[in-house]
Amino acid sequence: MGRSSGFTGGPSCCCGSATRTTGYKREHGAVYLTLNHQTDTDASANGWSFLPWDRDADRTEDKPMSEFGERVVAACNEAGVIIDVSHTNSRGMLDACRLSKTPVIASHTALRTARGGTDDKFAPRGITEECAVAVAATGGVLGPVLCPEFLSTKPGQMPGASLAAGARHIAAWIALVNRECSAKLGPNCGEGAIALGTDFDGWIPSIPQEKEDISYMPLLTYFLLEAGVSEEAVKGMYGENFLRVWSQAA
Repeated sequence: MGRSSGFTGGPSCCCGSATRTTGYKREHGAVYLTLNHQTDTDASANGWSFLPWDRDADRTEDKPMSEFGERVVAACNEAGVIIDVSHTNSRGMLDACRLSKTPVIASHTALRTARGGTDDKFAPRGITEECAVAVAATGGVLGPVLCPEFLSTKPGQMPGASLAAGARHIAAWIALVNRECSAKLGPNCGEGAIALGTDFDGWIPSIPQEKEDISYMPLLTYFLLEAGVSEEAVKGMYGENFLRVWSQAA
């Protein structure tokens, strides 16, 4: 059993000196910095929000990262802090991947196309294929959430979507990265690009129908193997892939 800590959005990415702020976080044990959560920051624009007063805001997928955000990325690289783009808009994600000299992660997200649709209210919370490939191409990892609303647009699968849907979602991510990144990262590179995100932090509105708590994770292993994911890939996504990223960033 082990744990790591990080800072997410808000004041963590606002104002002041990027170097001083990031250095402070590293000194206090931060492993990663999530650029956004439910709102925009001085570093980058948020992709989507649960907040009712912010959900209908005019979100621009193509709003670039700010100059301050660029300094934050550089400072994180220098301090050995991993950049997390989970809640950032698409352009901000791509900018972070382009600028970072160490692997970037999307610690808890969903693949828009794998969930069966891209035009409903939950779609912007997920990551586009272009952004998923960009994260993987940095040597980083993608952390699939296990929230039914982000796994499928089919009403019959919400709010009690099966863990099997989550396993198929993960298998689709592996296939995507294998297809798009093998020339740069080698065959079966998708297996090294997944690290479970789950998002079991009290915010998500529901969990898959078979799960009562985190002790049911072995059931996910069963569904992953049923979906054609290899034992080696499962082993990697349960910890080894993120540990690799952590060591490279540090």
